[in-house]
Amino acid sequence: QPLPLPPNPDRLRYSASSPAAPPPRNKTDTNNNNTNNNNNTNNNDNNNTNDAKRKASTIKWPPARSRGQRKPVGLVAPSASQAFRRVSKKNAEAGVWMLAKLDVIGKRRRMMLAEEGVGLASLKKALDDEQIMWACINVKAVDLHADMACVAQKLVQINWIGNSVDTMPKRMNALQGALQGKGMATQLFRGVAASIDCNKKEDLTGEMVRKLSSASGSDRPTYFDFGAGQKIHVSYVY
Repeated sequence: QPLPLPPNPDRLRYSASSPAAPPPRNKTDTNNNNTNNNNNTNNNDNNNTNDAKRKASTIKWPPARSRGQRKPVGLVAPSASQAFRRVSKKNAEAGVWMLAKLDVIGKRRRMMLAEEGVGLASLKKALDDEQIMWACINVKAVDLHADMACVAQKLVQINWIGNSVDTMPKRMNALQGALQGKGMATQLFRGVAASIDCNKKEDLTGEMVRKLSSASGSDRPTYFDFGAGQKIHVSYVY
């Protein structure tokens, strides 16, 4: 007869009679372990949430600037934002405009609403030769055809520096404020078709027509409506 095979060491290692074998596990122990694991996970999530709330309550606002970080440009008054919404809405009247200026209190600068109106002529009167101001006007570009007229809305930003600003005692401070105010005005006047730097009222009309015509490319309109009955044909500058 053949000799019996020696016992398999792996079977002995995992057999129920082996002292090294783990105790048998039933379904109740498995469920209890899963429940404990879920409770631990929930506790960790709650601790993380509490830590986040605690950190958020200790954060200071506005946050401190780190070294090398640029200073904030400034603030825009709610009245100026509301005025721009009236100027830029789709059904706005032709030639409606707003005028803003920079209000400086200590080291704080704020863009304030100065005046509102309709018509390019009234805008020119509102521009002060002794101040730095920013304006936005709604211009209608009208393209006439045989049986219809196409009207497109164009917003124009005007960066105004009066002639008397160059002779002011604090000219450098005024020009520095003009640069900061121009950045604030660019943030306020969104979606403009043209931006004009001007210091002479008599050059404003021709420069606006020239910039708007260049922005239109080959599809130039017939004329521009600046409101209050003032309509200027493109041939005015060409």
